[in-house]
Amino acid sequence: MSDQLVNLPEISNDLTASVRDFLTSIHGRLAGLRSARAAYARRLAPEFNVLSLLRPDEIRLSSVFAELLDPAGSHAQGRGFWELFVEVFRCPEWARNAQQIKVRTEVGTDALERSERRIDIVIELDGTAAVAIENKPWAIDQDRQVADYLAHLKRRYAGKHVLIYLAPDGRSPVENSIAAGERDRAESDGTLRNVGFSELLPWLRACRNASEASNVASFLGEVEQYIRQQFVGIQDMTEVEALIGEVTRNAATIEAAFEIARAVSAVKQKLLGDLEVQLRKLLAESDRMWILTADTVWASKYQGFSIQFNPRDRYVLRFQFEQSDCRQFFFGIKKNPTDQHPEDVRDALDREFGFKSKKTENWTWYQDFEAPFWDWTLTPTPLQQIASGEMAEMIVSRVERVYRRLDAENLLSQLKIAA
Repeated sequence: MSDQLVNLPEISNDLTASVRDFLTSIHGRLAGLRSARAAYARRLAPEFNVLSLLRPDEIRLSSVFAELLDPAGSHAQGRGFWELFVEVFRCPEWARNAQQIKVRTEVGTDALERSERRIDIVIELDGTAAVAIENKPWAIDQDRQVADYLAHLKRRYAGKHVLIYLAPDGRSPVENSIAAGERDRAESDGTLRNVGFSELLPWLRACRNASEASNVASFLGEVEQYIRQQFVGIQDMTEVEALIGEVTRNAATIEAAFEIARAVSAVKQKLLGDLEVQLRKLLAESDRMWILTADTVWASKYQGFSIQFNPRDRYVLRFQFEQSDCRQFFFGIKKNPTDQHPEDVRDALDREFGFKSKKTENWTWYQDFEAPFWDWTLTPTPLQQIASGEMAEMIVSRVERVYRRLDAENLLSQLKIAA
């Protein structure tokens, strides 16, 4: 990174030297901490985490939260965790005073015609009010999803409700999920709350401190660690504290850290440009005649690149960031809104990748990349793998899997025409 910073015209030679020294100092400090941690790993197992081993999906993660919020849950701590949730997230007064609390998961929207939708968690209070949670750790919103959830809650609970939209970075729902005007009104009147996973940490910590059962407290610590690692990008609090100490050591290190932070976006764009070059090189070296089309600014919302297996294809295999700053990376078969879904293609890719995909107006089939490739703001791994060439190889291998499966089932022709 420091070599790239040397070429930035706004940084003087003296400052460049400071940046290089700062990076060297940080690298040495972190290397020392990691060596020490490795020496004690046998006794402390600092990276061991049950949730990471179980690799929970969205439904299982929602079940964990629901169990903790349920006063009748197996944690045997009664209303304590729920009351801490109400306090930490400043829930309305009617949530504080509820006598009867019923927690359910995968609740159908039976107040609407589209009753097949499922809200991840609904905490019903005295049968007349509800706090609902839509858990979005990885998945992309479906068309009108949040709008439908709010409409259902309004009809079912006469406006005495709040929907907590839980996303890794605390973002608002995208416009295909709820129109901007509707979203702004719901956020303004308090019926829609956008919460980041980092905001769960104070609640989980408070629950852990309040728990009278040591096994429950230990589990809550595991959940905290999992969220820090998967959604906040903090692998080790000791390393974070050491980094803060180095940054705030003196005026020069603060300035160096500031310039590095300013350059991060340019570094990402540089590496994304390198990735495009690597992909074109790999495709040129293969015997495939595929066409790669890359967007101008990859790190922006809805940006990425597409591959056509044939120049006449109407449907393309696309790799895209759903959010800006290289977040929510996924790939799939993209279509024009007016075209039909080639269902045979969708079913074939479900079999190839071992899961049943959802479809939207613009996507016949898609799959989110898992950590560490889903959110590039949480870990340096994706950028490191661009630098090493591994990212381009991984992407081309995904493209090959899609192509070979469709070729083996004689489905490539379905990409050429509107099915």
